Amino acid sequence: MLTIFNFKRMVLQAFHVMPIQAAESNPSPTATKIVSIDEIQFTIPDSLQLSKIADEPLIHWPVAAAWDRDGSLVVLESNWNRESVEKQLVSRPHRIVRLQDIDTDGVFDKRTVIASDLSFSAGILVFENAIYVSAPPSILRLEDLDGDGIFEDRKTWHEGKTITHCANDLHGPLLGRDGWIYWTKGAFAEQSLPMRDGSTLNSRAAHLLRRHPSGGGVEVMMTGGMDNPVDVAFLPTILNSQGCRWTCWQKCGRPVTRSPWPRLKASCEPGETLMK
Repeated sequence: MLTIFNFKRMVLQAFHVMPIQAAESNPSPTATKIVSIDEIQFTIPDSLQLSKIADEPLIHWPVAAAWDRDGSLVVLESNWNRESVEKQLVSRPHRIVRLQDIDTDGVFDKRTVIASDLSFSAGILVFENAIYVSAPPSILRLEDLDGDGIFEDRKTWHEGKTITHCANDLHGPLLGRDGWIYWTKGAFAEQSLPMRDGSTLNSRAAHLLRRHPSGGGVEVMMTGGMDNPVDVAFLPTILNSQGCRWTCWQKCGRPVTRSPWPRLKASCEPGETLMK
């Protein structure tokens, strides 16, 4: 598991959390230990290890990251721009970098800028040969067509068409266990989206949405009854060959599918809306 932290003195560090070999012990699930890195203390389960894998000047203001198939880390990097979201649609100051561990010591030591001129961005997904980036109001699909390592081809894969002052119109994207790409709409600006069945969705509500990587319309997986859903965690139980279960987290931190609200279900079939 990769975790990115932003610490005092504007130092950005990435840490790798991994299980300790089972042969060492079988600690209690509740047992914890304190690990100190750069004078900062972390409390983690006994069964895990915590190590720093990247630091400045190799990385600056990392926002999100995703592993590529070659073991490199693709990082969405901010330049700590204080412009409004609307102005950043024009200035596009952000970028994507690839971090590589050349000497295979477990710490990244090479940095390559593979895409730049991005507007306010909040999420990244590496899937097959493409990089998907949430840049509200859109999800961009980037490809390296000439094989030089730079992702120069850029297309709008999903267009939400609305952007609020805090850009919470779009969170994600995330790859589901069913092979579909998921994202959430948090803001209450009205969007008009083409649906997979040929209809058009016009709604101000918060949504959990998905679309197949090959294209086509959007499917609504959950809508209403929540405020600014920001993340989705997929549970290991597969319902069938196309569906999966998830827990969807709101800004306030309550898991939607674990909510006591009786109108929310904990799982759904493909294409079925959770809110009835």
